[in-house]
Amino acid sequence: GGGGGGAGVGKGKGAAQDDKDKIWPFYYEGNKEEYIATVIARRPLARISPPKTSTYVLSTQPEPAGGRRLIGETDRQEAMALVVGRLSDGDSHVRDAAVLALGKSGFKEALSHIQKIADSDPDYAVREDALLAMGLSGQTGAAQPYLLKALTTPSTDRREKRAAYAALGLGLLGTPENAVEPLRKLYQAAAGRTGMEDEAACAAVALGMLGDAGALPMFEKVVASRAVGDGVKCFTLHALGRYGQHPDEKVRKAALKAVLGGLEGKIEARQSALLALGSFNDPTAIQALVKEGLGKADPYSKNYAAHALGRIAARVGPTSREYAQIAKELCKVAETDKKDKWLFQAGTLALATMSYSDQEKQLMEFVGDLKKLDGHVASAVVLSLGLLGTDSPESAKHLSEIFGSRSSGSNIQAYAGLALAMTGSPGAVKGLSETLTGDSRPHADVARTTALAIGLVGGAEEAKVLVDVLAGKAAVQQADSARFFLKGAAVQGIGLIGDAESVKLLKPVLESKSWEERAFATAALGYLMEPKAEYRVAPRLSDIFRHHNYHVALPVVKAVQSAL
Repeated sequence: GGGGGGAGVGKGKGAAQDDKDKIWPFYYEGNKEEYIATVIARRPLARISPPKTSTYVLSTQPEPAGGRRLIGETDRQEAMALVVGRLSDGDSHVRDAAVLALGKSGFKEALSHIQKIADSDPDYAVREDALLAMGLSGQTGAAQPYLLKALTTPSTDRREKRAAYAALGLGLLGTPENAVEPLRKLYQAAAGRTGMEDEAACAAVALGMLGDAGALPMFEKVVASRAVGDGVKCFTLHALGRYGQHPDEKVRKAALKAVLGGLEGKIEARQSALLALGSFNDPTAIQALVKEGLGKADPYSKNYAAHALGRIAARVGPTSREYAQIAKELCKVAETDKKDKWLFQAGTLALATMSYSDQEKQLMEFVGDLKKLDGHVASAVVLSLGLLGTDSPESAKHLSEIFGSRSSGSNIQAYAGLALAMTGSPGAVKGLSETLTGDSRPHADVARTTALAIGLVGGAEEAKVLVDVLAGKAAVQQADSARFFLKGAAVQGIGLIGDAESVKLLKPVLESKSWEERAFATAALGYLMEPKAEYRVAPRLSDIFRHHNYHVALPVVKAVQSAL
C-alpha cells in the first residue's frame, strides 16, 4: 500500500532532491480527495445528492451519462449483510476492508461486530483498524468507553500500536467530552520518549481533530523544545493546523503563534509549519508563507508554501484583498517554468485550486504547445486546466486530444483524462470508459487515473465497468502495484458514482478465489454504505493526515494511508 505515488510516480517517503520536479504529484495524490471535492463544489447541477439535502453543497456535478439509482436504506442494509459475511474471511486483507466498511456505515448494530474484531482478530493490523472503525461509526455511547480503555491498556502483541489507533479513533468519533484529558496525558507521556513517537503524533492529531484549546500550551512547548524529535514536532504542527478554522478567535491566534514558532526549528519542522499555515485565513500567515516559504532556498518549503497559499485563497474567495495578494505572489512563480520548473508546477496547481480565472489564457497557451514542456511540467499544466473548472469547449477539445494520444506520454495522458472529467465535458465519459474496456491494455498510470475520472462523470453503466475492473475482467494489469492502485481507484470511482445497483453487482466478486478481488469489492461496499455523500467524495480516513509533511513518515501514518 502506502500513501504516495501519483500517476507515473513511485511510492515512498519522498522524492530525491535532484529529482525535485517530480514531487508535486506526491503532494497532489495525498490531497486528491480534497481537490476533487473542490472541483465538484464549483459545478452548477446536482449530481451526488438531490437539492435541499444536507449533502447538497458538495453534490454539484453534471448528471451522469447513464441513469443511476440513488442508494437507499435497504441497499445499505443489504451491503452491510454482505460485509458482515466477510469478517470471517480467511484472508486478513479482506477482514480489514470489512471492519473499516462497517465503521463507515454508521449502523449501530455494526458496532458489536467491530468490537469482536478489535478483541479477537488474529491479525494485529486488523485489530488496529477496528479501532479506527469505531471512530468512523459515530456511535459515541458504545465506542468511546472501548476506545478510552484501549488508550491505556497495553496490547499483548508488541507490534500492535493500540494506543495510537485508539487515539485516532477518538479523534474520528468527534466527541471531546471525556476524551481530551486522557489524550493530553498520552501526549505528555509520549512526546519526549524514544519509541513512542507514533503515540505522541496520533494523540496530537486526535486533540487537533477535537479542537481542544487546552492542548495548545503543551503543543507550543513541544514545538519549541530541543529534547523532542522531529517526527513528533512535525505532527504536532500538523495538529495545530486544524485550529485554523476554530470558531474561537483567541484559540486561532494562540495556535497561529505556536505554528509560527515552528518556523524557527529544523528544516522538517519549518516545512510542516508552512503546511499548517495553509489552514489559517490570517494576513500574518500569508506574510509568513511568502517570506519564509516562497522566499526560501529550500525547494520543498517553496512547494509547500505555494500549496498552502492556494488553500487560503480558495477559502477567502476572489473578492477579498487576501485573494488578490496571494494571486499576485503565485503568478510570479507560475509565469514561466524556465527559472524553477518545480515551483512553477506548485504555483500553477495552487492557482487552479483557488479558481484563479485569469490563469486560463496562460494554461491554454501552454497546452497548445505541450511538446516543448518537460513531461512533469506538462502533467501539472493539464491537471491544472481541469482543476480550474473551466467550461471552455476549446479546453475540453485540447484535453480530449491529449488523452487520446499515446504519444503524449503516460503521465500526461493520465492527468489529461482526469482533467477532462473535472471540466465536466459531456463527451468525456465515452472515451474514458472505452479506455478500460477496449482491446488494447491501457498503461497502468492511465488505467488507474481513468478509473477515478470515470467516477466524476459516470453513471450506472460505467459503475458496471468499474466492478469489472475489481473482478479482473477489464483493464487487467500484471504488476502487483499497478493492479493495487487501479483497483483502489476503481473503488473510489464506484463510491463517487453511488449507483445502488452496484451492491448486487459486487456480490459475486465477494466469492472470488482471489483475496485481492474480495478485499477491494468489500471496500467498495464500504463506500456505498457511507450515509453522507461528501464522505464518498473525501473519505474521513483521508482527512486524518492530509497536508502533513510526507518527508516525515511514521509507521502508523503509512499504515493509515495504506488502509485508505
